[in-house]
Amino acid sequence: MTLPVGRCYSVADLSPPGPLPDTWVVVVNWNGAHLLGACLDALARQSHPVHVVVVDNGSTDESEKVVTGRAGVEWCPTGQNLGFAGGSNVGIRRALEG
Repeated sequence: MTLPVGRCYSVADLSPPGPLPDTWVVVVNWNGAHLLGACLDALARQSHPVHVVVVDNGSTDESEKVVTGRAGVEWCPTGQNLGFAGGSNVGIRRALEG
C-alpha cells in the first residue's frame, strides 16, 4: 500500500494504555529499510515511552513495510529527498503538533 505524500500517517494503534509519551524521536530515513527495523526495535526497548516519527525522504525500498504495524510509530512520507535537515524539520513540526 502506498500512501499519498504531504502529511503524516498513523500506521498502528497509537492509543496505548496510560499517559501519552512526552518524548518524541524523529528518524529521518532514505532507503534505509535494512537498518530501520533494528533502529525501531531499539527505540521500543527504551524504559521511557517514546513516540516515533519516521520521516521518509522518498525511499524506493521496503521502508514503509518495516514501519507498518508498529505501535507508537508514525510514517511521514515526503515524496522527495529533503535531506537530513529538511526531513528533521518535517518530524519536528509533527512533534510540535502533538
